[in-house]
Amino acid sequence: MRLLLRSFATLARGQVALTRASTNVVDVLGGVAVYALREDELDHLAALIYDGSAQHRGDRIEEWESRWWSSVLAKKPGRILVGACGAGRELVWLLDRGWTVEAFDPAASLVAIARARVGGRARIDILDFAAFAADANRRGPFDAILLGWGGLSHCLSDVARARLLRGHDRTSRCGR
Repeated sequence: MRLLLRSFATLARGQVALTRASTNVVDVLGGVAVYALREDELDHLAALIYDGSAQHRGDRIEEWESRWWSSVLAKKPGRILVGACGAGRELVWLLDRGWTVEAFDPAASLVAIARARVGGRARIDILDFAAFAADANRRGPFDAILLGWGGLSHCLSDVARARLLRGHDRTSRCGR
C-alpha cells in the first residue's frame, strides 16, 4: 500500500511540474506573440486559442460579480455592450435584469454558445477587437460597456488595448 501511495505522490508531483512547465511555455510564447505578430494575426490567434479551449464555457455568475454589477450599473437598465462576451454568461444575467444587450467576441464557438443561451434576446456578433475599434460608431451609443477581462488582458498588445478602449469611449454615454 505504501508503494502505491508513493507512486501516486510521485505522479502528482510530476503532474504539478508538467503543469508549471506548460504554463511557463504558454506565457513565454504569448509574450513573444504580442511583440512578433501583427495585430490582425494576434486577434486571429486569440480566437483560435479560445475556440480550441474547453475553458470559458461555463454559465455560472460568481456572487461577487452579481454584487459588483448590481452596485455599478445603473438602476434603470438601458443599452449595454459586452465586449469579449465569451459564452454569454454575463449576457443572461443582464437580459434577466432588463438590459438591452449587444455583444461581440472573436471566438465563433463561444458566440454560438452565447447565442444559444440568450435565445435571440441579444445581438451577438463574431467580431475581433480591431474590427470593433475601427467601426465602434455604428453601434453606439451605449449606457454601459462591460469588457471581458480575459479578452482584454490576454489577447491584446498595449496599442490594441488603448485602441479598443478609445473605441468603447466613442460609443458610450457613460459619464456624459
